[in-house]
Amino acid sequence: MKTEPNLPHRSHFSRSLQDFGSLVFHALINLNSRQRIGFAVMFGMAVFVVLPDQMHLYNRILGGWIAGVLCFLSIVFWMMVSSDAEKTYDRAQRQEAQHWAIFLLVVCTALVSICAIALMLFDNADNKDIPASARTVQIALSVISILSSWFLTHTMFALHYTACYYCIDHADPKLAYRGGIELPGGEEPDFLDFLYFSFTIGMTSQTSDISINAASMRRLSLGHGIVSFFFYSVIIALSVGVVGGLL
Repeated sequence: MKTEPNLPHRSHFSRSLQDFGSLVFHALINLNSRQRIGFAVMFGMAVFVVLPDQMHLYNRILGGWIAGVLCFLSIVFWMMVSSDAEKTYDRAQRQEAQHWAIFLLVVCTALVSICAIALMLFDNADNKDIPASARTVQIALSVISILSSWFLTHTMFALHYTACYYCIDHADPKLAYRGGIELPGGEEPDFLDFLYFSFTIGMTSQTSDISINAASMRRLSLGHGIVSFFFYSVIIALSVGVVGGLL
């Protein structure tokens, strides 16, 4: 004889699971910039530790780096899509206060990517008898590492643009925040607007329909364009060298 499933118990478990997921979600999107970086670093280190010892050390390092970057980007994108202009203003002042930490992470991103790929390049130059499976793993990890570092760089600049725009202007106490860019129609920008602005500069070294009306933002976008140029030049050159050496 068949019995009816315990629907109330299952429904209670489902609600508890949803409540726990919602609690974790809100905790993650409310982390400040240092906490997000620390959480992502610990996640990447954990992935590095659990990867099998049979993997090449460089592959384990790249695997941990990719995991940490993707963890960080996931938290940031969750925060961005759940924020309107008002929440962006609030979170920019509460969570994105450590501007220098952002720039240090951007520099580390470029250095880690370049060093990791360069190490693989030199290592494979001395090891011609690499199995095909190992070649495939190295190529895949190097490509994913480059892409994740590229996304991280421009996402970090988007957060920095947001923090600079919504920071308090102590030189003019009458202003609620400093500003620096202007959207079509005069709307207040949210995180996704700054993300659009950042990736536009990163991909084209110019702005589109968003105008810059402050010297500080122009200087920041100039530095962004220079970083993007060197990032493309060096990373593409090393990637071609690595892939050419592995094939």
